[in-house]
Parts: sequence; structure tokens; C-alpha cells
Amino acid sequence: MKEKDTMKYRSKVKNTVLITIAAAGAVVFFTILPGCSRAVPSEKEVRQIEEAAPAEATAVPVQPRKLLVFTRHEGFKHSSIPYATRAIELMGQKTGAYEVVVSKDMSSFSPENLAQFDAVFFNNNTQLKFEDPVLRQSLLDFVKGGKGVVGIHAATDNFYNWPEAAEMMGGLFDGHPWNSDGTWAVKIDDPDHPLTAAFQGEGFKINDEIYRTKAPYSRENLRVLLSLDMADTTNLNAKDVRPSDKDVAISWVRSYGQGRVFYCSLGHNHHLFWNPAVLRHYLDGIQFALGDLAADATPSLDIALAATAAYEYGQSREPLTELGNILQSAYDSPEVLGRIQQRLLELLQSEATLAGKQFICKQLSIFGTEEAVPVLATMLTGATTSDMARYALERIPGSAVDGAFRKALPKARGKVKVGIINSLGQRRDRQSVATLRPLIHDNNATVAMAAVAALGRIADPQATEALAEARGKTTGKLRQLVLDSYLKCADQLVIQGEQRRARTIYQQLYVSSEPVPIRAAALRGLILADAGKAVEEIVNVLRGGDPDMEPVAIGLVWKIPKAQNITALTGELGNLSVAGQVQLLVALADRDDPACLDAALAATGSDNADVRIAALKALAALGDDSTVSLLAQAAASGSDAEREAARESLNRLRGPETNTAIVAGIPQADPKVKAELVRSAGERRISSAVETLLKTAKDQDPDVRTESIKALKFIADPDELPALIGLLIQAPDDAERQEAEKTVVAVAHKIPRKDRQAKAVLDALRPVKDTIVRGSLLQVLGKIGDSKALPTLRKALKDRDAEIKLAAIRALSDWPTAEPLADLLTVARTSDNEIHRVLALRGHIRLTGLDSDRPEAETLRLYQEAMGLASAASEKKMVLSGLGNVGTVAALELATGYLDDSELQQEAEAAVGMIARSIASDHPQETREALEKVLQVTENDQLRGQIQQFIDQMK
Repeated sequence: MKEKDTMKYRSKVKNTVLITIAAAGAVVFFTILPGCSRAVPSEKEVRQIEEAAPAEATAVPVQPRKLLVFTRHEGFKHSSIPYATRAIELMGQKTGAYEVVVSKDMSSFSPENLAQFDAVFFNNNTQLKFEDPVLRQSLLDFVKGGKGVVGIHAATDNFYNWPEAAEMMGGLFDGHPWNSDGTWAVKIDDPDHPLTAAFQGEGFKINDEIYRTKAPYSRENLRVLLSLDMADTTNLNAKDVRPSDKDVAISWVRSYGQGRVFYCSLGHNHHLFWNPAVLRHYLDGIQFALGDLAADATPSLDIALAATAAYEYGQSREPLTELGNILQSAYDSPEVLGRIQQRLLELLQSEATLAGKQFICKQLSIFGTEEAVPVLATMLTGATTSDMARYALERIPGSAVDGAFRKALPKARGKVKVGIINSLGQRRDRQSVATLRPLIHDNNATVAMAAVAALGRIADPQATEALAEARGKTTGKLRQLVLDSYLKCADQLVIQGEQRRARTIYQQLYVSSEPVPIRAAALRGLILADAGKAVEEIVNVLRGGDPDMEPVAIGLVWKIPKAQNITALTGELGNLSVAGQVQLLVALADRDDPACLDAALAATGSDNADVRIAALKALAALGDDSTVSLLAQAAASGSDAEREAARESLNRLRGPETNTAIVAGIPQADPKVKAELVRSAGERRISSAVETLLKTAKDQDPDVRTESIKALKFIADPDELPALIGLLIQAPDDAERQEAEKTVVAVAHKIPRKDRQAKAVLDALRPVKDTIVRGSLLQVLGKIGDSKALPTLRKALKDRDAEIKLAAIRALSDWPTAEPLADLLTVARTSDNEIHRVLALRGHIRLTGLDSDRPEAETLRLYQEAMGLASAASEKKMVLSGLGNVGTVAALELATGYLDDSELQQEAEAAVGMIARSIASDHPQETREALEKVLQVTENDQLRGQIQQFIDQMK
């Protein structure tokens, strides 16, 4: 951890052991040098460390080993230092792997003192400078001469002014976005390596502070063992994570001269030192550094390169991914990339597989430089290597690449030649035009077409001249490609600002003798080359009466600058074909130009229905308050399609006064138009229309009344509930009353407090005597779902009037929670009215299936009782449908019991399948037996296949 001195360690760690490793005792001796004082972990913590420490060393020491544990810090002091020291001591004590000497004195690194040790353990040191050159050289000689270095956690927070030591350790601290409070996913980069055996090949999550490491960190020198899993969203989304944080190594080994280095960034939090897997990893790393545990320190890059060189198509791409990740992590270091590029080029010149070489070329296409050109150039003329080399070269900047392509072209044949021509075109190499020009007439048609396409991409004056000449000397498909490439030259001239020259080419191609697609592209070019003449060009085409060009010209209307006057264009609307008028109306609407309004209005009076519909639709974008009346009239009359188009436009119509115009037009409109205006007021959510609509809800016309009630559902506030309930009470028929019910429920639900939503309805219900109205209000209470209405509904269940009882049953059956479950069950058990009994049972089944906190066993009991009360198959099917959501063995047994009932078999099969999915992992035997019974009886082949697959997966 690297924090400011003012920070306090606040992390509350947990005693969490991720992986368990057995432990037993052994003997070790350790010494504390004079002047080295340290805090000691508590007795309980020491016992935890002792229990977690490995019982035996992985390797038997070749000779007695001595380990210097260095604890000095010149920067931030980690509170875990004494924990690490004690853990290292105890591991040596239990396993006999080494003797420990603890020191924080720089003189420990004197040549004469260091000679007694086999390895140095840097324990969370910070800001060590090693200012004495003698001590610096002593440490380097120590390691290079065949000894070892171990570093944990902050060991990389040193040597900022000593490059050799930073190189030795493997990198420098660069922050810790993954702080000590978090739990982070770790992946095993090298699961077969001896030093990762503790983790048994499985990634894990750990609570610790993880360091980011900067250069000289590189996998070209290090064998990375563990790293952060940056595919994990928690890791990726940690605060201060950078886009470049793709390779966050945690643990590695390396060779340094004749010596060995092991580093692990774990070790900030205290509890790490009683984690068995972490301690085993430390011990194995120490034994590697001491020279007792043989382990491969070949750098990760070397391994990835070797695996890539041997890769064959169809094999696991894991080594390729590893190499790609190494390259990606080095993108910010040109020096490292340069060295890796050289290694890749060596592989391209080796006996590496074609699949491996292809992957290397793909990587070179991303970061390759001109230094790669000579090697890639040698691959250009090879039948098996040309495509991969071209892929890389096409993306590498620099004139050397173009020269390599030009040099290879005369030597190439067949497909290889075509590929090189394509690459020259892709790179727009002007110097190749002289070579490509004669190839237009090559005997090989594929070569000729490739040359034409390349010249079209190059599109310089010489290429343009060559294509202009070829236009008159080619035929068939080749000429079509010449014309297309010639157009590309004109397009390039527009980009370069040479509109005049571009228009010359477009005009040459916009002649009746050329194919329609070429003429269409040329017309588009003419408009793009001179937008100021866009209207003129389009109008000229429309007046020309060319049916092929009419849709093309109209399709270019959107290219006309908004500032241009298009009166001349809209004036042509009536002269076009029906399809042309429809297309132009759509184009005018897309322009959203009020100047087009008159044309659209005129088109609404067309003799053709398609034109009228297109005009009505266009008014949604072009119209304003002045078109409200016209649209309402159209919505009230005409064909269904016209009415729908008018309604949609009326609803979408913009303008600051549009809503006002709609509301103002309602009172005096005739009934059909009034109904449309009312409908639009609701669709547009015009809140200012409430007062007007409350009046029209009492209109003499039934359609106006119904539309008013529907609209009020969207715009009325709870304050209007008494008036809305009055509309329900006064409704002359069932249809209107049902709409009023929906509106009252919707507006009541707008009341924020649920326990007040039913008050207005309850108040209105008391004086009502009419059975139909009372029943209606009771059902409204059920849909509102306010618990304060339950006493009223329960009382209604006991009413003498059967219709009132029925309404209460329906209301309780609609309840949004299971609260009235018992009431419905009582009716289902006791009622002598068959209709009441059946409806109550259905309501009971529905409410049983709602989300609740009751135990699944109780839910099952309720379904069992419902099944017992059900006399008809329809109710039993409802029970089975709900039963599928009860994840218990008892529910599975109940559903299985109905597989032999022909009326219920399909529903029983579905229920068994649903339950099986939820309990299979905990009850595999019962699940398999039930599913096998389904297989015996089902006639559904698709279901049989799904169940058999599920059973096979269980095995």
C-alpha cells in the first residue's frame, strides 16, 4: 500500500480462508539483528498463522538455507510488516526450509554480511534508496551470482532512482485502484507452474490491496503467475482504473543473472498471513528464490511466442490470446513494442505454422512499424503467406510499404497479383498508377478488374485520366466497374474542393446511354458538388418525365440545404405520378419546413387515397394549430386508413397554440369531429381540457361521452374523482359504465398514499341503492386495492342480493395482494351458489399465486385444498399452472399425480417441468423420477426432447 502519511489504516479485514491446505509442525532457527525492534501479532493471530502455515516444504532443502528478512521502510509504514515477518518465521519453523534473520539495517547488504545468506526477503519496504554504491553493487552481485530475492506487496515501491534494482524486482509501484477494502477476482495465469499449485488451478477472490505496476514491468522479462481478472466487472469498475489497466500482474518469477526473483503484491491486509493458500504460495516462492524448488522462469512472452509458433487452426486460442494481451499491455511503450516486434519478425522467418504466422501478421497490422516491412515483403509473393502479409502491410504507415508492394507486383501471379493490386488501391498509392494503368486491359479479367477498382480508390488526376480513357475502351462488367471507379474519382474531387472538375465527370455520366444506377449516382454527385443548384437539378429531372430518375431525384430532396427556397419543387407535386407524389410528401415532411405546408394541404384534397394519406401524415411534421380542424374532420370521415393517418397527425401536431386550438374547437364541433378532438386531448395529455371534457362526458352523443371518459383517465387529477364517480353512477349502459370504472381506478391510483385511494369511492357508495351501480363501485374498489375497502367488500359478501355478492367476489378476486385470500376460500367452501363458488375458487387460486412471504409448504397446502374444491377441469388447470411455481418435492409429487389424467395431462407436464428446474440441484433423484414419468406419458415430441436433454445434463 502506498498512502500519504496522514492516512490511517481503516480496513476491517475478515478471517477468510479461500483455500484450505493441511499443516503440521517442523523446526527452524531465527535471529534478530541488534537494533531491530518490531511489533508482535497477538497470541490468537500467531495461532492462526501457525495453523495456516504449510506442514511441509514442497522441496527438501539441498543444504541449510538462510533468509534475510528486511523490514526497513523510508516511506509509508505498513502495519502488516510484523505479520509478514512472523509468518515467514513460522513457516521456516514448521518446515525446516530455512533459517530467518530479521533486519532493518542497511549495513545488512554489505558484501561480507550478505555472503552468509541464500536469499533476501523484502518485506513491505517503501522508498528504499540504497544511496551507498557499495551496497547497491553488493545486492546486484548477490543476485546475479546465483542467490535469490523475494518481495511482497510494497517491495515494488522502491528503487525509483536505481533502474537496475527496479529491473531486478520486475517493476515499480504505480497506484492501487483496487484498495484494501475491496474483494477482487484473481486469475491463475500459469496454472501448471509449481508456484501456483496452492491455488489448484482455480481463480479466486481475495480481500487485499492490489498494486498496479509500471515499467520496467513487462512480460518479456517476467513469468507472470497470478494477475487481476480484468474481465471481472468489479475489478474493471474500481475507482481510478485506467483504460490501459489490462495487465495487472500480482505474482511473478524471473531469472536475474544466475539468480532468481519471486514477487507477490499480496500482503497489505493482516488476514492474508493466515490464508493457507497464500502462505503456501509464499513458501514455494521463497524456496524457488533459495534455489531448492525447481521452477521454470522462462518469461511469459517467450512461452506465448513458442506456443504461437506451434499453433494450428482449430486448436485452443489461449496462447494467442495471451500474446495479444501482452502486446496490448505494451502499447504505451514504443521501446518494448519495438523489441517484441523484432521477436515476431524472427518467428515469421522461422518454421512457425501458417496459423501462427497469420496471427502474428494480424498483430503487426495493429502496432507494426516500417522496420517490419523487409520481412513482410518477402512473404508477399508466396501463395500461402501473401494475404497475411498484405493484411499487416496495408495498415502500417510509411512509404516503404508502398515501395514493397510496387516491387512485388511484377513478380506476382494470379490471386497473389490481384491481392497486391488491391492493397495498392487500399493505400491509394499514386506512384503505382503508371503500373496499374496498362493492367486495365490485362488478359486476366480478375487482374483487370482489380486494377480498375484500385485506380478508383487512388482517384488522383492520373488515375482519373486512365479511367476516363477506359470508359470508351471497355465493355460488359469491366466497363460497369470502370464507370463506378470513375464516379469515385469525382467523389474524391468533391472532397478535395474541386467541385467544377467533379461536376464535369458527373455530367459525362448523367446521360441516358448510361445504366440507371450510374445515372442515379451521377445525379447525386451533381447535387453534392453544387448544393446551390440542388432544387434546379431536381426540378429539371422531375419535369423531364423520366420514370427511372423520378424516385432518385425525390430521394435527394433531403440533400437540399434548409435555407433554399423550394417553391419550384413543391409546385411540381401535382404533376408527378402517384408514387412520386407520395414519395415527395414524405420527403417534404422529413425536411420539417413550414414552407411545404401549403403543398401538403393541397394534397389532402387529391383524388387518390394514397396521396391523401401521405399528405395527412406529412401534416404531423408540417402542420400547426391552423390544421387542427382539417385533421379532426379527416379523422371523423373517410376510409379507415385516412382516419388513422389523420388521428396520428393530430396527436403529433406541434406548435405552441395547437393544444389551445384543440380544446377551443371541442364545444362547437359536430359529434363525430368533437369525438376526435376529445380523443386527441387525451392522447396529447392536455390537462387544460379537463373542465371541457367533464362537460362533454355528459354530451347527448354516446361516442362523445365514451371518448371523454376515456380521455379523462389520462388527464384528470384526483380532485376530479367525485365528478368521475358521478359519471359512473349516471352511466346509461354497461359499456359506458365499464369505461367510467377504468377511469375512476386510473385516477384513484394517482393518489400518492395508497390508503387514501378508495376514500372517494367509499363515500359515494354509501347512499347508492341501485344494485348495478353498487356492484360497479364494488368492483372499482377491488381494482383500486386499498385495504380500507376490505371491510366494505367483506360486508357485501354477506349481502342478501346475489348480484351484490357476485360483485364483491369479483372485486376480491381482482385484489392486487393475497390479503382477502381467506374470504374467497370461505365462499368457495360454503356457498350454495355454483357461480359464486366457482368464481371465488378462481379468485382464490389467482391470489395464491401472487408474491407473498408465506412458506412454500403453506402455498402448497392452499393449492391442494383448491384442487379438492375444484369440480371442473378449468379450475384444476389453474391450480396446476400455479403449482409450477412452488419449488418443493411435495409440489412435484402433487403435479406428477395428474399426469395420468387426460384432461389435465398437458398442464401437469408443464408444472412438473417448471418444478423440476427449480429443485433439480437439491433433489436430483426425485426430479429424475418425475421427468421420466413425463417421458412415458407425453405425446409432445418437442417436450420429450427437452426433458431428455435436461435429464442427460443432470447426469
